[in-house]
Amino acid sequence: MAKLGILKDENGVISGQLRTLELSLFLTLTKNRGKSSADQPDMLVFAKGADGDNVEIGCAWERMAATTGQHFLSIMVDDPSLPQALNMTAFPLNDQKTEYELTWKRARSQKDGQKQAA
Repeated sequence: MAKLGILKDENGVISGQLRTLELSLFLTLTKNRGKSSADQPDMLVFAKGADGDNVEIGCAWERMAATTGQHFLSIMVDDPSLPQALNMTAFPLNDQKTEYELTWKRARSQKDGQKQAA
């Protein structure tokens, strides 16, 4: 699992740097105030665009791990400049949930799984 950054929660706004070999984005996650059903995202994700304005580039859901009961954020970021969507998780680093570790793990394709099983 790759560590992509640390996000900090300040008064309900979660923000921090996402860093990879190709990307360096300052992300801001805010509550989805327009949420009207359970399947809609809990948060919206923004990043600074080329002109310096915030651009909505994704969304996040508050989740709980079935086996451990640990709460975390499931984050999806997508943009036409990316080859595909980036799906990440953010796990709290403390009980107060003031800091989160942003992580990513490459999804295994069914084809990859078949190769390993053979």
